[in-house]
Amino acid sequence: MELAGRISLKTGVPLLGETFAPRIARGEGSIPVELIPYLPEQAVPFLQKFEQLIMVGALLPVTTFAYKGKSVFKVPASCQVTAMERSITT
Repeated sequence: MELAGRISLKTGVPLLGETFAPRIARGEGSIPVELIPYLPEQAVPFLQKFEQLIMVGALLPVTTFAYKGKSVFKVPASCQVTAMERSITT
């Protein structure tokens, strides 16, 4: 998270987190994280401003329930998604 925060500060790119993340540090000195809205009516417009999402140790944001005639994906089709897995080396 510290490395992601440094990259975010250097590039001006925001860090996004899950709505109901189990743990996010808050308070003075913590890395600022914007939470993706839970409801698709709010999440889709929120993510519309991004051309690319790089997912690090996270799953693609989807809706919890199927809405008739709507996609379950919160990420717009125009947004490129890259998934990276965290690897631990010893």
